[in-house]
Amino acid sequence: MKQKYLILRNDKKSDLIIREFAESGKKDVYPLRSEERYDGEVIKSTISKGKQALVAMLRTQNMNPLSLYAEEIAESVMNLYSSEANQSIELLFDDKDYFLNIMEP
Repeated sequence: MKQKYLILRNDKKSDLIIREFAESGKKDVYPLRSEERYDGEVIKSTISKGKQALVAMLRTQNMNPLSLYAEEIAESVMNLYSSEANQSIELLFDDKDYFLNIMEP
């Protein structure tokens, strides 16, 4: 299954939005699967504690990606908050690639 994550930093409302989309079966069609909103100040505070703390904070009951994906999402959030220019990042993951990497000796 392919998944897409759209990470949006909204400075006007001081929040972060992560939207998860999953491939529907039709090529390149990704309906919204879930959306989580986080307080921007809490995100900044958690970033200062490190990537693993951020991963733990970003994971919720509704959005709990594989650990490899969660780490990449956390890195992207950290990059988003370290750059004034970027307001959004889009990530695309394919579970097939993930499992192939695990199975390599």
